Amino acid sequence: MSKTKWALLVLIVSVLFIVEYIFFTPNKGNTVGYKAIVDTSRAIDDISETEKRSPKISKDTVKLGWQLLANIDYVEEKTEDYPGGVLNPIINFQLKNLKNHYIEISGYVVPMDENSYALSSNVMSACFFCGMAGPESVMGIQFKNDTPSLKTDQYISLVGIFSYNDTNPEDWIYHIKDAKILKK
Repeated sequence: MSKTKWALLVLIVSVLFIVEYIFFTPNKGNTVGYKAIVDTSRAIDDISETEKRSPKISKDTVKLGWQLLANIDYVEEKTEDYPGGVLNPIINFQLKNLKNHYIEISGYVVPMDENSYALSSNVMSACFFCGMAGPESVMGIQFKNDTPSLKTDQYISLVGIFSYNDTNPEDWIYHIKDAKILKK
C-alpha cells in the first residue's frame, strides 16, 4: 500500500473515532467534555419552584472549568457598526448544551466598577485587559441578591445560571446569572 493511501486510511479511521466519541459516547450524569467539567451530583437547595419546572433551566449543578471555556474559535464578520470586521466567537457544542444550566465555577475577582465584577481564570495582572489572556478567560457576573463587597484577585467559587453571548462584541462572551458565592 502506498504512503498516500496509508495516510488517507489513518485519517479516515481517526475521523471515525472522533465522530464516535462525540456522538455515540454515552454521557454519564452531568459530565460534559474531557476533564473540563466534573459532575457535582447535587442540586441547589434554593431553586424556586418555577425554575424547577422550567424546561430551560436544569436544577443540577455542573462544575465548569476554564479549560473548556478556552476551547473557542472566532469568525470575522463585517457589519455596519464594524465595517473593518469584528471577531465573533463560535461557541463549542458542550457549552451550548450548558446554556441556562446551573454551573459552579471558581476564579479570580476583577472589579469593573464600584458595583460590578467579572470572574477571571487569571489574576488581574494577567487577565484579559492587562495581560495576554483572551476574552474567553473572563465571565461577567450578575449576582442573585445584592452585589457583595469583593477584593481584586480574591479567589472565589460561584454557582449560578450559565449563558453565553456570540453576537454582541461589546459584551462578555460568558455570563453567570443569579450567582451566589459558595467559597470566598
